[in-house]
Amino acid sequence: LMGPEIQGGGWRGIDVRDEARKQTYLSSIGHGLKALFIYYFNEGDNWQSDWAKKQITPLYEALLSDPRYANIDQKDLPDSFWNELQIQVDRQIVVGFWAKGIMTEDPEVAANLYFDAPLNGEAMPRDHYNLVKEIGEKLVGPYGEILGNAVEVTDPVSILMDTNYNVPSTTPYLDSIRMNADWSGGLLGYIFQTGVNPRFHHFGINPFVDLLLDKVILHQDNGETDPTIVDILGSQIRNGGMVINFLGDSLAFKLGFGQKRNVVNTANHPLLTAQNGDSFKTSYEGPLFRYKLDDRCKPILFSKSDVVGYICKSGKGHFVQIGTLIYGQFNSDIYSFMDDVPARR
Repeated sequence: LMGPEIQGGGWRGIDVRDEARKQTYLSSIGHGLKALFIYYFNEGDNWQSDWAKKQITPLYEALLSDPRYANIDQKDLPDSFWNELQIQVDRQIVVGFWAKGIMTEDPEVAANLYFDAPLNGEAMPRDHYNLVKEIGEKLVGPYGEILGNAVEVTDPVSILMDTNYNVPSTTPYLDSIRMNADWSGGLLGYIFQTGVNPRFHHFGINPFVDLLLDKVILHQDNGETDPTIVDILGSQIRNGGMVINFLGDSLAFKLGFGQKRNVVNTANHPLLTAQNGDSFKTSYEGPLFRYKLDDRCKPILFSKSDVVGYICKSGKGHFVQIGTLIYGQFNSDIYSFMDDVPARR
């Protein structure tokens, strides 16, 4: 949410409407934010096209010398080649570089950074620079002292940032990179819609005792949950707290609430229905876990007749599993035009 210019890298993303930008900026300020960090504020040169390609090229050339791929034009290289190269890049350089894209992109196009920033590559204003300027003149300028002295009020709700978010996921359709980026931003926007002002808890950095103050803990699950947080969350539930786990269900199994399930891809954005009859579509392409519940848990979210969300009671508290992406659109260009927010909420 801090960077509504949601394009990334050296490629063009979607166009972002001024309404979406304004709603994001003002929502952030309204929740006690002291400053806006706009990433990026200006366009420029794209380091990735130069540095990353130099790192990947030796791996690319070594694999190209393999007899399986010798004398094959780059455009005809099979998927197995690119898959092998990607594995090597992830292990030896860094997770996150798209090896095939970097090795095949037009170098002239790739050299120019494009983040849809307020200033262009020559530091000249683009259209939405005026929106930032307007907020500065109408809000920050005259009321800056009041905003600066305001005290942020947080609710006893936290979004738990698991250390294993950074581990490549082994669960189908769960992309750790998208979870860290697009989906985390969407989750924050989703929680804002409920009127709750949550805080982020970075496990391993913030004192774990801070979690003991929370009544609700939200967690995105890439299928590789850090086992060291399980005891803490289990204790919170037994003592009356609620843990809401999204997407994967590794945490559910480690806490003893896992259910029989299968997972498919939600490329067609299936319609979801809650117990009260409210319906909405999933957002973005991602996983859809379908569960067959035992007597310990009750269904709360459905895709047709399939259960895709459930709640379990333990001690004084509850565990909730939502096995699909219900908040991705809160970090998208249609954020300010959504007509199904009450159902999602």
